[in-house]
Amino acid sequence: MNAKIAVRIIAAAAAVVLPISCFAAEMSWKYDEANATVSVSGYGMVNDATNFTSYIKTAKRIEFEKGVTKIEKNVFTNCGIVETVVLPDGFTSLGNSSFSFSKHLKTVNFPETLEYIGDEAFMDCPSLEIGKIPKNVSYIGANAFTECDLIKNFEIDEENPNYTAVDGVIFTKDKTELVMYPAGRNDESYQIPDGTVKISPKAFSYNSSLVSVRVPDTVSEIGNYAFYFCENLQDVSFGSGLKTIGNYAFYGSGIRSAILPFGIETLGADAFKNCEFLTVVDIPGTVSQIGDSIFYGTDDTLKIKGYGVSALNCANDAEKAFEETVRIIVNGRELNPDKSAYVENGCTMIPMRCIFEALGASVEWNDETQTAAAKRGGIECSFAIGGDVLYKNGKEIKLSAPAVLSDGRTLVHVRAIAEAFGEKVDWDGERGLVTVTAN
Repeated sequence: MNAKIAVRIIAAAAAVVLPISCFAAEMSWKYDEANATVSVSGYGMVNDATNFTSYIKTAKRIEFEKGVTKIEKNVFTNCGIVETVVLPDGFTSLGNSSFSFSKHLKTVNFPETLEYIGDEAFMDCPSLEIGKIPKNVSYIGANAFTECDLIKNFEIDEENPNYTAVDGVIFTKDKTELVMYPAGRNDESYQIPDGTVKISPKAFSYNSSLVSVRVPDTVSEIGNYAFYFCENLQDVSFGSGLKTIGNYAFYGSGIRSAILPFGIETLGADAFKNCEFLTVVDIPGTVSQIGDSIFYGTDDTLKIKGYGVSALNCANDAEKAFEETVRIIVNGRELNPDKSAYVENGCTMIPMRCIFEALGASVEWNDETQTAAAKRGGIECSFAIGGDVLYKNGKEIKLSAPAVLSDGRTLVHVRAIAEAFGEKVDWDGERGLVTVTAN
């Protein structure tokens, strides 16, 4: 049994019990057998569904009459074969897990007076379709519509001051926080809009369609459980502004690599736990806090790269191989070479084409002579593999480290190349960063 199924079974088993409360509001229950309809009347909150158990095998519709204003948590979890729920005007609150795991539930009306949709309120209701979320809703809980496979787009009333829909995805009204991605959308890729600052906890959890996600530079936080059990998610592009990845953020996902941006500071506990396809992680020297069991359940071949004590200790704790790497920022943009930069004998080495293109230079390679030539403006530089000299407009410059071939890539000394083109180069040994700026 895989981990996802185990989690769902445990949750479902816990949710089957219909609660009995000593504070239950006085409600009247009537059953119309001909129409398979249960009518619930009274005033205030429904927090005891004991009477519903008499009809759970035959009722297909539940109608709450005017006066009923709230449904307490867990009350109608796994509500048999019910297909339709009718909420009255004046109704304000759906509690946590109020109708979760209701496999046959198809429709629920949301009255204008609705204010609160609790955590996991309709989780795993695969037959459910909903209308517009009303203007008075001030809270939509985590996993409220997770695994509702027919919900492909959300629609929010334009007058709602708290939420809005951007291409069918729920955001806060100011569009800075992505709240919930529709479970039924079949797109394999999603580009989170620029301007988003936070991905809410559980925003994408249990999504089975997404293969790739682009996180823009504006995002600083990926919340707890954000991509929990996104089992087909393979490729995540992390933006440069990211500071925090929350607990369990990618737990059980299909992510293949995690090249974390320079500047990230915190990796939550279990963030990549049970990511069995994860092969490489690169943790920059800016990370100061790494939670427990972050790589538990990953494959033995996982390689952890990075810089600094936090990255090294993380690899040792996980009993994984470790490779020291450094980061390079050219004119404010971090480079992402296909082979990680590293320091050897005090010299930072990086793939040739990556640094030349970042500097705006064109480059040509002569395979016969094993030489490279790069041009930018009035400057032309050339060198040979293994040689200790770089030629700048014909003038010899002694190299501290020769160009080398490694894994099919030509690696060059960053400082030598950048300074040859007149750039300023700084080294931050505490965080493992080379900064190249126009001089």
